[in-house]
Amino acid sequence: MLLAALPLLRPRRRRLTRTGKAPVLPADVSDTATRNIAEADDRLPLHDQWTGELTDMRADRPHAPDEIPTVEQGAEATQTDEAGQPASTSPMSVQWVAVRAQTAPFVYADALMQPVRIAQPSTTNGDVAVEDAPPMATMADPERKPPPDSSTTFAQETMQSLARDLRQVRLLSGQHELEPALSVIDVHLRQLQRGPSAGLRHDTGPAPEMADIEQRRAAQREVTAMRADMRVRLARRSGKVEDFAQAVQAWEACLTHAPGDAESVLQLGQCLLEQANAEQEELAKASLWQRSAEVLAQAVDAMEAPSRASLSLLGEALCRHATSGMGVNESVLTQAENILRHAIDGEDADDSQAAWWLQTALAVQLPGKDAAALLARLHESIVLLRRGVNASGSSPERVRWQSALLRAELEEVLRAPVGAASRRLRLIDLHAHYAPRMQGEDAPEVLAAWIDLLCASARASTGGAAMKRYQEIDDVLARLLSSDPDGHGYKASWMDMLHSRLPLENDEGKRNLLSRTKHLLAGRREAPAPLRLETSKLALMCAALEQDTHARQQAYLRALELARPLTAVPSVAVPALQCALKALLAMRENKERRVYARCLQMMMPTDGLSLALLAESAYQDDMPADACRYLEQAIRAPGTRLPDPMQDLWQEASLRWGEQGGRDDEWQRNRRQLRLVAGIS
Repeated sequence: MLLAALPLLRPRRRRLTRTGKAPVLPADVSDTATRNIAEADDRLPLHDQWTGELTDMRADRPHAPDEIPTVEQGAEATQTDEAGQPASTSPMSVQWVAVRAQTAPFVYADALMQPVRIAQPSTTNGDVAVEDAPPMATMADPERKPPPDSSTTFAQETMQSLARDLRQVRLLSGQHELEPALSVIDVHLRQLQRGPSAGLRHDTGPAPEMADIEQRRAAQREVTAMRADMRVRLARRSGKVEDFAQAVQAWEACLTHAPGDAESVLQLGQCLLEQANAEQEELAKASLWQRSAEVLAQAVDAMEAPSRASLSLLGEALCRHATSGMGVNESVLTQAENILRHAIDGEDADDSQAAWWLQTALAVQLPGKDAAALLARLHESIVLLRRGVNASGSSPERVRWQSALLRAELEEVLRAPVGAASRRLRLIDLHAHYAPRMQGEDAPEVLAAWIDLLCASARASTGGAAMKRYQEIDDVLARLLSSDPDGHGYKASWMDMLHSRLPLENDEGKRNLLSRTKHLLAGRREAPAPLRLETSKLALMCAALEQDTHARQQAYLRALELARPLTAVPSVAVPALQCALKALLAMRENKERRVYARCLQMMMPTDGLSLALLAESAYQDDMPADACRYLEQAIRAPGTRLPDPMQDLWQEASLRWGEQGGRDDEWQRNRRQLRLVAGIS
């Protein structure tokens, strides 16, 4: 811990010659005092030229403060007699000699507090007698004023100023005045980093002792940790990624003074995690999440008994890192799941962060997993979400638990291996379960999840039942618009409604709905990537309804321009490539189309839409065999039904394949799949 410099006695002084050698102690100072001073000198922490001062404690004529000789005043350094020899000093006038007291008073304070034996003249024959004296710290004349601050030492000023200003820093920090507190800390950090003898000559004299070096290192550790903590608080208050970056640098600087300290490493990892969450650019987010996971893993490994909080942070970082790319890193996700299970083992709080991130990991769809296994994982996630909703009660955390539960239960119904009629009945039951409590709901996240459920119910219904659901959706959208602060949730829910409702409308109704949507999304280039993607999809839908050739080409071009930058955003790269390919295929542009088709192919998509687009692109390049293979894969994707135009394309490609390469076994197998889909005899 930082220690303030000891308050020191600063008596009147008379300066001696600076010779570069240790001054000779006067004969009338006892051996005890000499030994005390010598021991203090051996422990001297500052590496400075010798400076000796005699403490002048004459009672007959005390110095006035402005008469005290100092280095700055350029006073006479040596007093001599007419012969050029040092002037004699009366034993009566000399009470104490503090060798190099100006250089390191905080070390000589130990010597000052020791009992010494002082030479005194005899009252009879003038012989010198030696008698015990109290510690030198108690021998000052109480009526005499201390010397001015200009005679205090660098080290004393540094430590005293640091102790004083740290009290001010803690006061400012408690009042949430973080910027002024950081300014004070930065000044002292620079002063501490200058070293124990900064600003002083140190061409002679002993080197600083390890005790003083360790004291300064301890001071730097504490001050840098305090500075890092304030940087984190400031970043959390502002939410700016730049402030989190400075907080990360502050914790990295703290670790230079305490390498391997598990708590500091943990704080650095948490700060990196928060910086990633504040970052807007997805590639930067992914990099920060990966680094955060690595740092937090080091912290947990260094702990003998990691806390639940540290395990929860590590689990969150791993979960985010596993799902941050264009695909899912299954090994990292499994590691996150195991850590989070250990974190919630025996925990009482069902709405903890560890429980939240465990249900998030369980809800992720892992490629290549059996459908039944994925459904079992989703069901476990729902169990955790129900516990979280019950535990959160009326707290602000209830919103995220409730909205996630709604979407998870909807996903469970949609994934269930049942027919359309059974799925429709399950959606009706789910709607009836939540409808009463949604009447008084005003949280935007929960209302958006409720609209997802209503849209799914409308898609599964027909006729009047479907229109009744869409009327309910309109009412909830109006409530969402009044409660959504930035409007992003409202726009996303509107687009969900649009995709569900558009197939039910006639051409005039479609144009009217698309016009309203275009006005809603206009001028939102700063919107999140998913909303910009929806704007590209909207342009494609408008192009399909345009009767004028030029207007249709312009709509496709707009869709392509909106999709291009999104192909570099990992979370929406695949659907953005789909939009770009749709536009390029419709425009009959071949060069750029081949580039985007190759990019989509390298991602190895498994969804039916991507495979159908790759099939159409291959057919345009006169590769009918590849087109047939893509379409065969597409019909095996879950929930995929090829539209009539794609079935016609498959039929044409199959005939051309048979003509070009003969009707071999692969062609015959592919042909059988086509017949099953299209009902061709």
